[in-house]
This record gives sequence, C-alpha cells and structure tokens, in this order.
Amino acid sequence: MNRLSNAQLAAVEAFRKHGGVRAAAEALGMDRRGLQRLLRRAEVVQPGCTSVGSARSDDSPPHEPIDRPVEEVLAERVARITRRSEESIETPVVGCPSGPFVVWHCTDEHLDDNGSRIDALADDMGAARRLSASRLCGGDILNNWPLGGRLAGKWAEQEATLPEGLALAKWSLNHYPPDVYAFGNHEKMNAYLKEWLLEVMPRRTVVGWWSVRFVYRPAQGRSFVVTLAHDFSQGKSWFHPLHGHIREDLESGSSDIYLAGHLHCEGSMAFTNAKTGRRPLFCRSRGYKQFDGFATQIGKGGNAGGGHSTWLVLDPREDCDERAMFAFADWRGAEAMLNGLVNLQAV
Repeated sequence: MNRLSNAQLAAVEAFRKHGGVRAAAEALGMDRRGLQRLLRRAEVVQPGCTSVGSARSDDSPPHEPIDRPVEEVLAERVARITRRSEESIETPVVGCPSGPFVVWHCTDEHLDDNGSRIDALADDMGAARRLSASRLCGGDILNNWPLGGRLAGKWAEQEATLPEGLALAKWSLNHYPPDVYAFGNHEKMNAYLKEWLLEVMPRRTVVGWWSVRFVYRPAQGRSFVVTLAHDFSQGKSWFHPLHGHIREDLESGSSDIYLAGHLHCEGSMAFTNAKTGRRPLFCRSRGYKQFDGFATQIGKGGNAGGGHSTWLVLDPREDCDERAMFAFADWRGAEAMLNGLVNLQAV
C-alpha cells in the first residue's frame, strides 16, 4: 500500500480526531479548502483511509438537543445582528490636528519574505515618527503561506521561520502603531494570524477586513473621509493602477481619499467626479516586497527603486480639495510640503 505524506497523515488524523473538516482545519491552523485538498489526495493514495469521499464539506450538525429554550437562542442572535448593523453604519473617527498633518500609507510589508525591504521600512518609520504621521496599514504584513495546498511549498523558499515572522510583525506594529489596519488576502491564508494581530495591535487601532472607511475629524476645520482598502475589487487594469479607485468613487462617491496596495505597483492622481463635483485623491502604494518574482510579475514594475509607500499631507484649514490634499511617493516631499504649509500658517 502506498504511504501517505506527513501533511496528508496529519490531515487524516485531525479529521478522524475532530470528526469534521471545519474543526480539523481550525485545530491545524489552516484553510478549510487546503485541508479538503489534502484529504482528497490521501483518499487517492489509500482508498478508504478517510470518509472525505462521502462527507460533506462542512461538519455534520450534532443531533443532541440544546440545553435552553430556542427563544433564548433567537433573542441572542437578534441582539448580535442588531449590534453588527449599528456598527456597520457608524463611521469610525480618527483624531487629527487642526493644522496641516502627514498620513503614512504603509502596506504589503511581507516582513518574512526574503525580498522585503525591511531597511526601507525602518527608514520610513523613522520619518513617520519625526513627522508625527498617522499610520495606515493596508494589510499583508507577513507572507503567512498556507500549511496545505499549492502555496504550502512557499515556506521552503523563505529563510524566516514562523516565530521570526511573528516577531517581526510585532516589532512593526509596536514600533510605530497604526491608527487604522485593513486585513489583506495574506492575513486570511492561515486563520491564526488575524486573531494574533488583533491581540498585538493597540486597542485604539480601527480594524477591518479588506476595506475600512473612516474619517479624520479635527477640532477645527474640515474633515477627511478615507477609504483604506487592500485593493478595490471592481475595475482591474495592469496599465492603470488606479482604475479600481476611479470606479469605486463613481459608484459610491462618498470619500475624499481612496488608498490601496496589493498589486505591488504605485501611482497617485486627483480625479474630478462630474456627478458630485468633488475632487478625490487616489493612491496605490507598492509595498516593501521588492526583490520577488511574483511581485514583479503582477506589479509590472520590476524591482526598480523608488518609494514603497504613499505620504499624504492634509490641511483641514482648506475647503478646496486641490489645496487641502497632496500625495507623495517619498517622505521628503511630504516633509517639504508640510514645512511650507506650516510656514504659511505662521505668516
């Protein structure tokens, strides 16, 4: 009889022990679909070694009666969904100065990747601290490759171990904590990372899955509504990195600034929406995963130098969008603009 691989054997044992795919996947800390693939392959190698061939993709429900009235369960469910509905309507508020200030859009750090420019990240952190910048994280802080499936082999290609990757992520989040964090696709590859990040991040950090809409609200002056996303799913173009931003604004038209990463390329522009008469600012940051074949392939930008993040200078004193929002691919440009606006304020 053919032998199972170590990964297949672990999947089979977990499946038998926990009695279902979902529970086994959670116990192994891996994606459910990845576990299902391992079980299907194990069934091919040793027919009958699992019941995955006839099992449902989800756990079968238990047949034991519940130990409380169903009306109590119903009331809890109604209260929970009501709270979630109220929270989804509310727009989180992030405090900011009443004068000009800097925003640092930092995304796609991939700190455990061999091609990640941690030196550039450390330099940007130092600049953010000097400029008292508000840090916005767009996700993918680690590779976090899945433990099963096609991408599991990526673990062998990186030098950093899982504990080292988590230590680097904790350093990044604690060294200069973010005000807002949007989880990306790599946070989802293993279920443990999202929960671990929620424990490590400061309680004040506004957190969302894939996209977060919030507002910078100063004590005096105008506010800035920001949509921070890992990417905008509607509108894809390798030749126009801001295609998704434009479509997002045309369909929603509700934010002053749209920020994204994910594609490992960069660009920024202002766009006058003919419907609303507003002039939002669109930015995509390249991230810090520079010397990597896949990032080069999807980013179409190679491993050229240049900025890894986007730096915004916002001025709440200005009602006109054109004079209130500026974007730079390097912190030096943001610093020069900030100093200029502060000097004008003093005149």
